[in-house]
Amino acid sequence: MSIVDYDPAVVAEIGSYLDLRTPNAAALDQIAQALSEREPGAEIVADLATGVGKTYSAGGLLDYLWEQGVRNVVIITPGSTIQRKTIANLTPGNRKYLHGLRCDPQVITLDDLERGTVAQALDNPDQMKVVVLTVQ
Repeated sequence: MSIVDYDPAVVAEIGSYLDLRTPNAAALDQIAQALSEREPGAEIVADLATGVGKTYSAGGLLDYLWEQGVRNVVIITPGSTIQRKTIANLTPGNRKYLHGLRCDPQVITLDDLERGTVAQALDNPDQMKVVVLTVQ
């Protein structure tokens, strides 16, 4: 049993509507393939260089997971600066928002969990939840 099925047509569709550059679309494709080969609970790390567009690859991955029926995702960032940027990228209305995302994620942080303000979202099987944490 794998995490998700590999569907190159969905990868291509996401690459098109998010207007991913060739390296970002290739990264999304490789991650989708890796997900199809791993068991649930497996850790997958995308080790990409600075400035290659990880934000767009991550957005594409969220939409891919959404299309595959996944509704709970955790993103671990290396520090608070990247955590804030990731939250901004996933927050509609923010100037850094990744326009074109179809999964409409509910962003959840440690602060939200500690305040208990996300119970309704966590109980909603149709809502995409993205928990953004940092190792700091």
